[in-house]
Amino acid sequence: MRASEPGGADVGDPLVAAARDLRRGALVVAATETLVGLLADPFHAAALARVAVLKQRPPTEAFPLIVPDAAVAATLSGRWPAVAERLAAAFWPGPLTLLVPAAPGLPAELVGPEGWVAVRVPGAAPATRICVHFGGPLVATSANLRGRPPPLRAEDVEPEIEAAVDLIVPGGAPAGRPSTLVACDDAGYRIVRPGLLSDRALRAALR
Repeated sequence: MRASEPGGADVGDPLVAAARDLRRGALVVAATETLVGLLADPFHAAALARVAVLKQRPPTEAFPLIVPDAAVAATLSGRWPAVAERLAAAFWPGPLTLLVPAAPGLPAELVGPEGWVAVRVPGAAPATRICVHFGGPLVATSANLRGRPPPLRAEDVEPEIEAAVDLIVPGGAPAGRPSTLVACDDAGYRIVRPGLLSDRALRAALR
């Protein structure tokens, strides 16, 4: 693992360097506005396998994705429900992850057992800027071992995480709580995992 720091080899722009490394199959730790994330290219099979082993993630738990904008999110869905469109317009960029029907052909690691994919346009943070430079979706799962609390700073990841990743991007100020995970279909929405956004805020946006 190496740290990306001002004045180092990546002085031109360490976030551009992180995006470049991700295209090569690297694992990168960087903060979103909610939690410190473990980032990987979702279409790089070896990188996905490394994340699965590190996180001890069962095959039935799909990896969530961050995307640079709503247009990219829509390409990952086979059917973009109207309620997803309205919630995305109200809360993206922000702490809302939408579960929507997955587009055909996505890697199995990204699709849950019910055929859903989880997507989010995150708020301002280092991981967001890396995603913009990357130009497409990124796996962004919390940078902690299974059953342990997530770190509050990228620099404070557990030694096992630090040893297993290729790059840690310092900075950011995550809230320490996850995004609200909401499943959307033609019938409406349901909260799958509570998070920073309340049900009251969601209902208000749909009035």
